[in-house]
Amino acid sequence: MRTKQATPGPSEHRHPSLRQLLLVSIAATAFGCGHDPGTILDGGAGTVRVTVDPIEPVPAPLTPWNDREAIVTLDGSTSPEAFADSHQLSLLEVLDSEQGPVARYGLPPGVDAEDLVGEPGALASDENIVVTLGEGQNLFLGFYEGEWSRETVDDQQWFDEMGLAELHDVTGGEGVVIAALDTGAYFEHPFFTDGSLLELTPDWGFSSREEHDGLDNDRDGEIDEAYGHGTHVAGVLLTVAPKATVIPIRVLNDDGVGSLWDILRGIDVARKIGADIVNLSLCLSASNASTQLALRDAFQSGASAVAAAGNYGNASPKYPATSPFALGVASVDAKRILSGFSGSGHLIHLAAPGENILSAYPPDALRSAQGTSIATPIVTGCIALVMSGRSIASREAVGYLRDTASPIVPSNGVQYGFVEPAAAIDFVP
Repeated sequence: MRTKQATPGPSEHRHPSLRQLLLVSIAATAFGCGHDPGTILDGGAGTVRVTVDPIEPVPAPLTPWNDREAIVTLDGSTSPEAFADSHQLSLLEVLDSEQGPVARYGLPPGVDAEDLVGEPGALASDENIVVTLGEGQNLFLGFYEGEWSRETVDDQQWFDEMGLAELHDVTGGEGVVIAALDTGAYFEHPFFTDGSLLELTPDWGFSSREEHDGLDNDRDGEIDEAYGHGTHVAGVLLTVAPKATVIPIRVLNDDGVGSLWDILRGIDVARKIGADIVNLSLCLSASNASTQLALRDAFQSGASAVAAAGNYGNASPKYPATSPFALGVASVDAKRILSGFSGSGHLIHLAAPGENILSAYPPDALRSAQGTSIATPIVTGCIALVMSGRSIASREAVGYLRDTASPIVPSNGVQYGFVEPAAAIDFVP
């Protein structure tokens, strides 16, 4: 959302033709006009297509994590093919980024990803590591609360205490586009029948839809334990910012597991479709230079990444929430006391409710969940409210939320405090 701003400099360029056409699509939906499926949007970086209408499901298999694969970000003068030849690598896939090509390589015996760090032409090289949800699986979707009811959702204590009902009379996140990198979303849920979700078309290589296969893919004894996570997150986003547009990008499977490669691809898609905010309710097993460069690309394009601090205890905040190019989010209870499971510390910026949060669950249910990955979309939604309420860009909105945050217990649990959207909208610098 670039409204009422001075002409952006190079780091703020956001493909204006994409932005204008995407908002036309959203406006048509809001007024019930609709548009043809597969609307083509010229994003300046290739053909971008999104649709608010149902599209034929196309299998979009995710890339498994693999410690025998290297993800190498190359400078603009080095070709992926030449780099593969010079190091006897198998070139598997290539992604274009602002830095240069990002290539996924199969490694020969005796060579590790870290061995390629510092090689001529390589800006970063990382193992294709595992990515998981932002919480331990036992924390998610613990209680079934029956059939869907928007009134029940809006009657939650945290919703009332944050003043969201009153705020929605003023701002609802209009015109703000949020990319939700997660397990997808169940589009047929009654919460989403108003066109609040946009679906990626198959040519992006990702599905937007929640899928499950009835298998224990990660062999942890649980079957499809993450199914519904993305739907729940999308519901929280639209509970906080009901007029925003959410584009789910399915980067995790139904067990909540993905790979670094798909996260990088997902961030790249979010950047290219002009998302204002990227919601990352997930954690990587380690920080890495490849994700740092991808997040920097998104940041320089004007998008704000919001990431879950993780549910591994107060001393263990997780990446990418600790990245300088992301806004880290911790969880607090109803008394604004840091949740015992929540990551925290000076690298985590804001806190939001993360316990017993009601939201949508497939196919038409209402469930309660807890975890930092549930607190994260609350902060993302608050950014959207401040953006539309003040007609500003996402990074400015983040600054207002930092300036107006209120204390939590303990006060050093996060750098700034509890997110206060009403105060941020009313704040006079």
